[in-house]
Amino acid sequence: MADLPRKARRGSRARCILLTDGDPHDVASRLTALIAPFGQVDAARHAWAPRGLADPTEARLGTAQRLLPPDVRQGLTDWWLAKPRWANTPNWDIASTATIEGREGLVLIEAKAHDREISAEDKCSAGDAANLARIEQALSDANAGLGPAGSGWNLGASNAYQLCNRFAWAWKLASLGFLAADDMGKDGAPFASRGAWETFVRSHGLGFVPDDAWGELREVGAGSLRAIIRAADLGLAANGQNLTLTYS
Repeated sequence: MADLPRKARRGSRARCILLTDGDPHDVASRLTALIAPFGQVDAARHAWAPRGLADPTEARLGTAQRLLPPDVRQGLTDWWLAKPRWANTPNWDIASTATIEGREGLVLIEAKAHDREISAEDKCSAGDAANLARIEQALSDANAGLGPAGSGWNLGASNAYQLCNRFAWAWKLASLGFLAADDMGKDGAPFASRGAWETFVRSHGLGFVPDDAWGELREVGAGSLRAIIRAADLGLAANGQNLTLTYS
């Protein structure tokens, strides 16, 4: 852990790295527990990112070779950015291939450890006007694809941008969510219960994501997506320069 950037040694980032660290069968079991009963991750067939301390890099779906074929990666990048050289696509805390309700698919995890990791005021920081226009068009396409006018979908680049772009990417892929982080107390109020986390996420999405979007299976084009709010108690125990993870 000492080799990681300081910000990656605590909070949700450290927990995601340690959640994916260790024996692949153990990691697959942890990921399966997070998405049960909707899907299963098999260590023998599926891939995920990050890969623990050995490869802590977050998944960027436009470049994630283990997760998506080249044509899909390129298609996603072109859909989101007009000038990829000058910008990045969103990073996911954990992404994994999986079997979901009998079909092969992807699990995309956005993790938070405390309330200040989420802001309703966050907006797209794409400095290039062409990239911003492309992103806004992609978000508009996602709104239309997720539901008819008036259904509550209002994904945009000016508010709750991270939440909005996560839904947009999940929709696009389909059409082709920690507890008790006491080490983050000085940064924000840790989520003390599963109910507190779910209430916070639902409140954060008001005005952008309809409340009935959570938990329901939504058919989009040739595929489907399900947005679920899950929590895991991932404790960090310090031992000198090392951290260990407890999972429940």
